[in-house]
Amino acid sequence: MFVRKSPSLLEFVTQHILEATEGMFLLASLYIESLKSKPSVTAIKRAVENLRGGSGAYNNAYQTIMERIDSQNVDQRELANKALMWLACAKRQLTLTELQYALAIELGSSEFDEENRPDISILISACAKLAAYDEQSHIIRLVHYTTLHKKYFQETWTHWFPGAHTYIADMHYLSEL
Repeated sequence: MFVRKSPSLLEFVTQHILEATEGMFLLASLYIESLKSKPSVTAIKRAVENLRGGSGAYNNAYQTIMERIDSQNVDQRELANKALMWLACAKRQLTLTELQYALAIELGSSEFDEENRPDISILISACAKLAAYDEQSHIIRLVHYTTLHKKYFQETWTHWFPGAHTYIADMHYLSEL
């Protein structure tokens, strides 16, 4: 990353992130994550100058991360979108095993392939840290209450996960057969 090579850039980025996040660690972490994909120093500076604080800051950060997920290779993008869809639309928290099984099911396949369950590290990486796994409870969830309860995915799920409820209903129906 460019920031490691330039103390002045590191100072610039640090100062802007501190000002924009007002000490909110998760938001700072999301902003840093969003800078990782920037291809140049100019792109980093431009992105940092546009960081916003305040009530819309989390939504802006989530929007940027979802756009980054959309730019991943097709396998990573599909894995992230399905996982985040399940986490955003589930009526209760899911265990890692439940999510892995849900993601392993392929519509149109008459056989369940146990080896199709995604690895947790690949899953978390594909989700660009919007998903978090608690090793003690074995729960996988959206990284922060602001992703769901502060309405980001409640307001945007039809954009990011069109047909989610139909897909989940199909999976439920198939599991009953």
